Amino acid sequence: MRPVVVVGCAVVALGVGGLGVAAWTGAESEDVARDHLGAFGEAARDAESRQETGLAIENARVAGVERGLEEARSLVAMDRDRVDAILEVRRAALETEARSAASQIADADAGARRQTQARLMEADRVVLADDIGAFGRGVLLSMLAVAASVLIVTAWLLGRRQRALAASLVVADAAVRTGTLELARTREDLERSVDEKTAALGTALDESRDLNVQLKDAQDQLVRQEKMAALGTLAGGIAHEFNNLLGGIRGCAEDLREEASDASAQETLDVVVRAARRGRTIVEGLMTFSQAGGKEPQPVELGGVVSDVFHLVASAAQEQGVRLEDMGVAEDVTVSGDPVQLHQVVLNLVQNAIQASAEGGVVEVEVVRGGDRVLLRVKDRGRGIRPDHAPRVFEPFFTTRELDGGTGLGLAITHGIVQGHLGTLAFEDRDGGGTLFVVDLPYAGRG
Repeated sequence: MRPVVVVGCAVVALGVGGLGVAAWTGAESEDVARDHLGAFGEAARDAESRQETGLAIENARVAGVERGLEEARSLVAMDRDRVDAILEVRRAALETEARSAASQIADADAGARRQTQARLMEADRVVLADDIGAFGRGVLLSMLAVAASVLIVTAWLLGRRQRALAASLVVADAAVRTGTLELARTREDLERSVDEKTAALGTALDESRDLNVQLKDAQDQLVRQEKMAALGTLAGGIAHEFNNLLGGIRGCAEDLREEASDASAQETLDVVVRAARRGRTIVEGLMTFSQAGGKEPQPVELGGVVSDVFHLVASAAQEQGVRLEDMGVAEDVTVSGDPVQLHQVVLNLVQNAIQASAEGGVVEVEVVRGGDRVLLRVKDRGRGIRPDHAPRVFEPFFTTRELDGGTGLGLAITHGIVQGHLGTLAFEDRDGGGTLFVVDLPYAGRG
């Protein structure tokens, strides 16, 4: 309804403006007509004045004629013979004067008419110009009134439209801000979700890698266990026969060496005896490797086992120029198992460390407990283990000391014993050179 009311008001304003312009134009036309009538009255007064002037001239001429007639009568009375000549002369003079007066009157009348006509034309021109100016002003005022009304209506409509647009912009701005906040929150949620998914994926990948490594280790361990089980089965079948054969060979060689008088024969028999002893050592290792550990487990204090082993290998270490260092035990480090087998584990690891160390080296042994686990650490500063040898360290008969009499069974037997005690055996390179072997066994506590 508001636009209709505004348009109606605009139309009324236009009508009032038009009436005002018409009234103003009529007043202007009335003033111009009044001026025009004044000009006509002035022209009439001028014509009347000219007429009066012509009448005065005519009266003067008539008076002159009458005077001439009087003079003619007096002359006739004086000289009748000359009357005709005098009259003729007077008539001619009167005619001349009459023509002159008529000519003057005609000229005056013609000039008055020209002046009157010029004034009338000037008045008409002025009136026409005033009428045209008044009409133009009226049209201009009407156009201005119409333009003002249109501008008023347009301004109102534009203001209304502007207010509507401003309100729409406010609503749109609020919507945009809300959308921006929602978008920012959504983006943050997406980024957080992507980060969480990425972290979860990274964790899953790490876990997958760890599982793959564990699976590979388990597979390798299973393969080693299967190989060791097969070798143990084989060793169990042949160790006894080889032990008997080697025992007989050793006995016969010793008897022959005692009876032989030739030094060369005795030397040869000594080689046979040493070879038989070495073969028996290998067979005993095979028999130990093939044993499944049927003995009942009992508590074993590893600190005491380390001390016993140090007493056994002290002379060998001193001959090689290697110092043994027992780091001591600060708490209970009791495990459950076979004391002989655990003694063999510690002995093998310490002997390997001594053999790997150079003269002046140090072999450190420490036993610690962390929670429900007991850790035995054996450290040396020897030449270490080559990366290509690392996967085969615990394989039976793998040795890098063939020239030193290595059999390749020490670490394999040690690894089997540790696994039989529900533990693990691992190694790593030390900074600055050397190797660290770690035996991890379950803590049994004091019974």
